[in-house]
Amino acid sequence: GARIPEHQHQHQYRLTMTHGPAANPRQDACASRASHTSNTEPNQQAIDCHWGALPPQAKAFILDIPNGVHRLSKLIKFWSAPQHIECTRGVIATNICGATWYLASLYIELRMFNDARALVINGSFIHQCYNSSIEYMKDLYADHRVDSGMLIPEHKLPYFVQGCNAIQSQDKMRAYIETFLPKEF
Repeated sequence: GARIPEHQHQHQYRLTMTHGPAANPRQDACASRASHTSNTEPNQQAIDCHWGALPPQAKAFILDIPNGVHRLSKLIKFWSAPQHIECTRGVIATNICGATWYLASLYIELRMFNDARALVINGSFIHQCYNSSIEYMKDLYADHRVDSGMLIPEHKLPYFVQGCNAIQSQDKMRAYIETFLPKEF
């Protein structure tokens, strides 16, 4: 299979335990606030509610990348920090995946594509951690000495790579996100 370098990303909620996080009540509560102020503009209250599912530092981390593409090393460092590591596991990972994908869909509506890309990348990273573990991600990164130019085979990070591939275009991002969100979104 193709390989994805660390330094360059190629441009469900409905999930089962073997495929990723399942729907969660927090997003369902936020969904009731997801009405739009007009036919095209998302409600700020829905955006704020979904950001509330993430750790307080996550918004600044996720949105602080001008092109929306985080380096794998930065994702590992942020999400494996003691105050964030639990976010990569179990129901908390479920909440974060759902929130990031829903937020990405809202940011696409707002035409904030780089922010949507960053949300997709982070959601995909957490999705990968949920299905393997943050420790697996750290070990894989170390084993492949990615910073020295070695590549990680795509099959070792399938959920993350799907997200990386989805950010190539707005249409791909929308299609990717729609596979995880309930149809009513």
